[in-house]
Amino acid sequence: MSLGRAFEFLISRGHRLDDLLEGYTIDQFFLFLRSADKNVKDDRLDLATRVRIAFHATGKDWQKYMAQFMPPKILTPEKARDLQRMMGHGR
Repeated sequence: MSLGRAFEFLISRGHRLDDLLEGYTIDQFFLFLRSADKNVKDDRLDLATRVRIAFHATGKDWQKYMAQFMPPKILTPEKARDLQRMMGHGR
């Protein structure tokens, strides 16, 4: 990989040009480059897994899979009080 491509790659993964030019040691630069490459590979594996699940999941399996990406349900004040009582607080 050329130096220009390495810079572009790290910038695309969230590093700032100023940090690449002046903030990182050469060891840090190569460490971040290896880590970013691994992260991209992990992202691709994750995407491939999700696509496979999407094509084969139906009905409740699909709903269960998608539920993990939904924001958590908001804890109502009543449920918060119940939890506090169960934990021995707020008697």
